[in-house]
Amino acid sequence: MKLDEAALEMLLSEVFGVPVHVSCLDRVTPWYVVRCHLEDVSSDLPKSVIVKGLREDPNGLRMDPQQVLTEQAALEFLAELGVQITPQLLASDNGANILVLEDLALRVPLAAILQSADSEKAKVGLSAFARALGELSAAT
Repeated sequence: MKLDEAALEMLLSEVFGVPVHVSCLDRVTPWYVVRCHLEDVSSDLPKSVIVKGLREDPNGLRMDPQQVLTEQAALEFLAELGVQITPQLLASDNGANILVLEDLALRVPLAAILQSADSEKAKVGLSAFARALGELSAAT
């Protein structure tokens, strides 16, 4: 995903109502997202945001612009329902095929938890997954 930092800064400046400068970009693996660290110019700004976009790999997944629009619609729908276990959609740029999301705490993929030798962590991970799935199902 090629990210136009200047366009992102303009988009975030519009959203937050203050000038925003991206100080650092980190690709977050194993997901295909970028964590954008924001320069601290206002106490109202988050320290970082997540930007999701489309992949450039012609053999990869998540290349169809409709996927971004679908995810945007889903996040807006969940926000209208008051579901708070998903990240908040802060901004979108449909022309650039990006979504800017609230940065959640660092996560470990459920698959990695289940593949570890720690059965207690696997139980906790599965329970958290079941609770989240139940909350989403109940809300929708």
